[in-house]
Amino acid sequence: MDEKVELPPKGSAVIHLRLGDVVDDFGDVWNRGDDWKYHMYVKHKPYWEKVVKVFKAGMPVIVTGATGHRSEDVNFFQPRFWRFWAPHQGSDLYVAHVVDFFEAHGHPVTTRIDSFPPDEDIIFMSHATIYVPTGGGYSRIAAQCVIRNGGTIPVDD
Repeated sequence: MDEKVELPPKGSAVIHLRLGDVVDDFGDVWNRGDDWKYHMYVKHKPYWEKVVKVFKAGMPVIVTGATGHRSEDVNFFQPRFWRFWAPHQGSDLYVAHVVDFFEAHGHPVTTRIDSFPPDEDIIFMSHATIYVPTGGGYSRIAAQCVIRNGGTIPVDD
């Protein structure tokens, strides 16, 4: 890891999206409701409507996430691992929905999807002034770091 890890600009909001298997296995998840079994990981439109209401007008938004799991130890002939190397069309569509949503509400959006190693992403997210988690342990750990570093989580799940 590079010693100079990029940090989010002050006055911006960082959004972590849970991507990969829980999105790619189900196609377009943007309009799924709370009755969907993975709603605790992947947030749908009503959640983002709550989030955008608490953002300051024009606040820059940085969307981060990773679409796949990569490991030297994975046996690619085991069927349960097929999805980790499949195209990430569901994730791509979900990211596009989130980006389009915030841009439509006047927020400039930058993406950091599959751009950095997980260690650098967690450092980046943990230094956010405003952080919006989605589901999963990784996002929850980042949220705890944000709070310890004096940042805020603007909405409850």
